[in-house]
Amino acid sequence: MMGAEPPGPTVLADPDLRGPGPAGGLFAGSWRRLVKIALVVLGSVFTGLCLLVLFASWRDDAAIDAHLGRADADVLSVAFNRTAVRFVSPDGTVYIPSMGVLYPSGLAVGERVRVEYDQANPELARVAGRDVRLAFLPVGAAILTTWALIGPALWVLRRRDRPRDSAPSTP
Repeated sequence: MMGAEPPGPTVLADPDLRGPGPAGGLFAGSWRRLVKIALVVLGSVFTGLCLLVLFASWRDDAAIDAHLGRADADVLSVAFNRTAVRFVSPDGTVYIPSMGVLYPSGLAVGERVRVEYDQANPELARVAGRDVRLAFLPVGAAILTTWALIGPALWVLRRRDRPRDSAPSTP
């Protein structure tokens, strides 16, 4: 077998196994994969937290409706994280809920508003006529915005993972 040539080098067709170098490497797509996973996890966690806000609002409304009490309240202070009100129950007890009133949008200091509260737990009070439905728009907008930002980022990362053909294929 004088004319037999030794076999040439093995050519690998898988682009992820080409080895280190500018064209790719063993870990070339790893960071993209980690970023995609992180984006999906963060978006999912945020979406879950938003849904928990809706559930908590619904649960608070159900507790108020189960032991409904009504009173007129004075708005004491309005802040980003808390709107303080003071109301008097029918038995003469004065309450100022420590966490503020639920659904306080549009209230001003010194205003007198009607509140509904849980008679079993007067710390839980909401502005009369308002309920969990007011939370759907801001929570929905937050979820939609989150995925409107994450979606295109995932699309860009996915497009960069696809191999590019340098020459058109011939049949």
